[in-house]
Amino acid sequence: RRRIDSSKPTCRQNRCCKNGSDHRFRFLRRPLIGLNEQEFPGGKPDDVYSVRTSMNTPPAEEEIEEERRLFYVGITRTKQQLNLVVPLDEGLARWLKNRWDSTPKKSPIATRFVYEAGWTACAVTSDAIYNSTVEKQKADFSKFHQWYLRDLQRLKV
Repeated sequence: RRRIDSSKPTCRQNRCCKNGSDHRFRFLRRPLIGLNEQEFPGGKPDDVYSVRTSMNTPPAEEEIEEERRLFYVGITRTKQQLNLVVPLDEGLARWLKNRWDSTPKKSPIATRFVYEAGWTACAVTSDAIYNSTVEKQKADFSKFHQWYLRDLQRLKV
């Protein structure tokens, strides 16, 4: 049997997988990045995904902003593919189905940053680009749509 040391990079064809914090990824780009619940900002500290209750002390705004920044760093370091793993959250399913892009009022089960990321705006905007309906829809685009439109057009997707 061969033992795998997860603290050392595994390299094949100059593509390395490394374990590290979001602080370490700040200036690095990788073909594949996986952000797992409990390992990216906003993750729950225990194995039970319990919703924050009013009895808990809510995090300070500065802590939330730092976590949000680190989440952004993590999701923007991928070159080809980003995988987010979140717990089953019926609220998130409803959020995505209704195409909402904002912070939920109630404490979510999945990290708040998944809600705030603007996934639905990205999907709607990319669909508008591919279907050549941007000009018709542009007046209804939110700030998320505008950001994605600018970035997707810059990337020429």
